[in-house]
Amino acid sequence: MTPDETGSPGRDDPDGCALCDAMATSPDAHIRSIFSPAEYPSEVLLETQRFCVLPDLAPIAVGHVLIVPRIHLRALATLSPGMTEELEELRNDVTRILVEKLGGRVTLFEHGVCSGVSACGIDHAHLHLVPLPDTCRLTVDPTFPAEEISSIRSVIEIAPRQDYLLLSDRNRTHVYYPATATSQYFRRLISEELGRDHWHWSDRLILGDRHALRRELQAVRRIFDRR
Repeated sequence: MTPDETGSPGRDDPDGCALCDAMATSPDAHIRSIFSPAEYPSEVLLETQRFCVLPDLAPIAVGHVLIVPRIHLRALATLSPGMTEELEELRNDVTRILVEKLGGRVTLFEHGVCSGVSACGIDHAHLHLVPLPDTCRLTVDPTFPAEEISSIRSVIEIAPRQDYLLLSDRNRTHVYYPATATSQYFRRLISEELGRDHWHWSDRLILGDRHALRRELQAVRRIFDRR
């Protein structure tokens, strides 16, 4: 285990990273535009030695959370083998909690950044976990070159030479390599399937119903407080 894998949140982070701020409970964290510290003391819902679980601040479904490595990495494909094992265990724990509380299934996705700048403006690796009803069907653009991998743990087998899309749904995990930038592709795909407006995370924060957003973030906090 290398020292930088176990560093506390915010220790070696570039300035201005929203996810580093969230893990460090910074007064500059985006959640402070939604809740006071008394209302929502910390965004960390669950944590392990090398990862934190955070609420997505622009959720596309109730229970939408992120698993984030404590150290600032650009893609899950750059994790060490030890980190992927810990990620897989945490993913299973979070999935169990969400399914027990909400039913349905949990779909996972990542927009992996391996070159250039993240199209969504956040270049700190994060894995989305989104509770979905079993009736929700996701169809990825068939023109995207793709490969199937055995599990999320196998993400490090991806040669990180280009940006990728990772989707794990219904017990199958695929990696897609679109030819052009696909900012928030899965957010839009899932939002359209669920009939949700404001799939873009900044639109949800700025244009969405602020009271509904507060209710959803409070709900996910309660899910993990009562686990």
